[in-house]
Amino acid sequence: MAKLIAVGELMVDLMPTPDGLHRPEPGGAVANVAACVARLGGAVLLVSRLSTDAYGDVLRAALDTLGIDASGCKRCDAPTGRAVVSHDARGERSFVFERTGCADTQLAPEDMGPHWFEAGDIVHFGSLGMAASPTREAHWRAVELAQQAGCSISFDVNLRPSLWPSEDAMVEAVRALLPYADYVKVGEEERWVLGDTRVPSLVVTRGGGAASWIDADGEVTVPAAPVPVVDTTGAGDAFWGAILAQLLRGEHDKAAMLAL
Repeated sequence: MAKLIAVGELMVDLMPTPDGLHRPEPGGAVANVAACVARLGGAVLLVSRLSTDAYGDVLRAALDTLGIDASGCKRCDAPTGRAVVSHDARGERSFVFERTGCADTQLAPEDMGPHWFEAGDIVHFGSLGMAASPTREAHWRAVELAQQAGCSISFDVNLRPSLWPSEDAMVEAVRALLPYADYVKVGEEERWVLGDTRVPSLVVTRGGGAASWIDADGEVTVPAAPVPVVDTTGAGDAFWGAILAQLLRGEHDKAAMLAL
């Protein structure tokens, strides 16, 4: 059975509580997508690094509970990355990241097992994995192995400028990866970073508005269902995880996939 191979961010989100404190929740954009696919019945292998600290134990327990294959997650002594989350009156979230030298950024090219990659699999990652070494080189190794095995590649643009040395470095990394991607997710506000690059399947999200699927056959746009907004943390990741779960099942109706 085809599986998702999710490569990259595995961290904790420190979520605000009513008493002014923060509770740790499993997070990281790539891990969130992996969790969604697993919850929808898909087979998932997560490839990252897990800290030996207490947060690392929490993350490993969460992966086991979801039935995600964590054999691609070596343990290391680097700390777990953290994102401190805040919400505005509309439920929109913002982040303060603590990621310098964290465990998932230690993912290295030699961590990639060539035997993991099989024809029909989807390899998913986001741009944050390209922001520093050695995880940058690990992602390129995953791209190489995916191409050799006949996997599809999913790429979430997911711009986080504060985690890059410069905007130019971020743009260069994103545009370097686009030619290798079969499925690209981008927020409308991030679309500028694509430049003139065309990808086989581009999915554009607009928050509470519509989402569009753009490919050689044209553009399909589906409005979002109106729902009360409580917390948007991970919303885009859940959306993309649902798309990938349907692709792994062999679904092809783009309007139905966007409508979820």
